[in-house]
Amino acid sequence: MEEDKKKVPGEEQEQKGRVEEKKGSSKKASGKGLNSWLFIGVGVGAIIVVLIILFLTGVVSFGKVAASVDGTKIYLSQVEKEYEAYAASYKQSNKKSPDKKMEKEIKKLIMERLIQQELVKQAADKEGTKVTKKELDERIEQIKKSTSKKQLDKTLKQMNWTMDDLRNMLENQILSQKLREKVTKGVKVSDKDVKDYYEKNKKQYEVPETVKAKVATLKKKKEADALAASVKGGEDFDKAVKKYVKGGVTAQQLGKDQIVGIYGKELADAVFALDAGGTTGAVKTKNGTYVAKVEKKEKGHQKKFSEVKEEVKNMLKSQKEMEKFNKYTQDQRKKAKVKVYIKELETKGNLPSSHP
Repeated sequence: MEEDKKKVPGEEQEQKGRVEEKKGSSKKASGKGLNSWLFIGVGVGAIIVVLIILFLTGVVSFGKVAASVDGTKIYLSQVEKEYEAYAASYKQSNKKSPDKKMEKEIKKLIMERLIQQELVKQAADKEGTKVTKKELDERIEQIKKSTSKKQLDKTLKQMNWTMDDLRNMLENQILSQKLREKVTKGVKVSDKDVKDYYEKNKKQYEVPETVKAKVATLKKKKEADALAASVKGGEDFDKAVKKYVKGGVTAQQLGKDQIVGIYGKELADAVFALDAGGTTGAVKTKNGTYVAKVEKKEKGHQKKFSEVKEEVKNMLKSQKEMEKFNKYTQDQRKKAKVKVYIKELETKGNLPSSHP
């Protein structure tokens, strides 16, 4: 990304005061937002990676100013640092680095998230919402208990993070949660709303027909034919399958869609056409060659309203809270003076940029 050669007003004065600023506050958090695009699982310790990327705030790095929110600066180095964390996690998951097009789009999203983060922080300050040391220490302990010290250290190193960075991130996470709770306090959902939703969306609460089945995966079609013939001739399925599959196979409780997704539509159709105790012939799909035995079938049914009432109520309440909080943050943004100084980081969500 090319540097924007236009200077932000007051930047020279800021440069003269850097030494004093560094001696003063080493932290300048930029609020917090919620962007599900950064959720990336990377195996053991994934929760740490996800939290770090989603709520990254970082220690102050002086240099080029990328944006400002009511005078509070957001530095290009913050965008770059968060992108490095994202890129490291992406590479671990995909065995390659993001291409240039993706890098450009991700950095735009990061810029927007940092702006939202600062807006939330400023709003929390106006509301008198703060994070106590006890709350932060408890969250740190939760993180430490969720993984080993070795894995935590490895993850932080991978993301080029320190424990201070982690604490800053968690502080902003807690702050946002507390602000949302304060803003959405009193949100309620009536029993009528819950009932109406259930009646209009009954299909969501249908339990599909399932089978308890053993599925043998064979290397060759002739092996599948031989296994099917042995079972049809009276040989026990578990005994016969061990000739072709080391250790045999275990039963799974599966719906038709699950079988389609894992094994293929052909096997799903063959399995659900059987009664309990039945065995398919050799079934070839694009995913492999199989022979399956159905041990038990369970009919599908409609969940009663009483079974799902609390689930629906909580879901609707969460939706209403999110809508109210989103409106609150949008209102805060309309009131704020937001400027983006680097054209490459502009998005429609940034509001019109001001380039001095």
